[in-house]
Amino acid sequence: MSADRLARMVRQGRWVRLSNGVYDTDTVPVDGRDRDDVFDHRRRRQAWVGLLAFGPTAIAVGQSALALHEIQGLPVDIASEVMLPEGSARASRDGVLVRQYEAGLPTEHHAGRRVATVLRALAQAVPTLDRRHAMAVLDNAVHARRITRAEVEVAHDLARGRRGVDRTHPWWRLVDGRAESPLETWARLECIDAGAEPDDLQRELFAPDGRFLGRGDLVWLLPDGRWLLLEVDGARDQRARDLSRHPVG
Repeated sequence: MSADRLARMVRQGRWVRLSNGVYDTDTVPVDGRDRDDVFDHRRRRQAWVGLLAFGPTAIAVGQSALALHEIQGLPVDIASEVMLPEGSARASRDGVLVRQYEAGLPTEHHAGRRVATVLRALAQAVPTLDRRHAMAVLDNAVHARRITRAEVEVAHDLARGRRGVDRTHPWWRLVDGRAESPLETWARLECIDAGAEPDDLQRELFAPDGRFLGRGDLVWLLPDGRWLLLEVDGARDQRARDLSRHPVG
């Protein structure tokens, strides 16, 4: 398309310019789009803006890489982050951050583009996130088996020396891949902060005759031997799972 036609499409409000050569053909504001995956859509959109704006050699890193890997727990509005080959320090623009990481960064391919591996993306992203979101993505990466519990320590070591990492050191020790949603991670953190750390997660309880009674996301063993269970109901796409975990009647 010619530059004149592109400019005309933008002037007429039919397209929205996001960056040099990058246009959104959906004129509905991204935060008002009616779709079940609207939050994931917003994150993926940010990641792709960076990849498209800086061309075929750009690599998605940090929060953008985690979004493309479908790791749960990121903020709704993430940073659009790319790395360019050979440590290029080309200036960031249009809200896309150009990061400088080590040469030979391990990557995977996603829709024909290069994306930092989950392990490296966590090391890059956690220092840029607040505690709640950092813990949520770490828990989810382990729960989804994208990394092992041992690799959490590897990611922590890779993150050392990055800006913002000092405040994160206590967080890595709290990672628990049994959390099945970011809401469960956040509930556990609130309990820990209140001095009431759960005794177990995802515990199944049975009656003396072997009948299944239920399963708690967070559970505490009370002094009298009874169990206190906390169920954390998540998003709409988890409703069926949550309801199916408990017998009816």
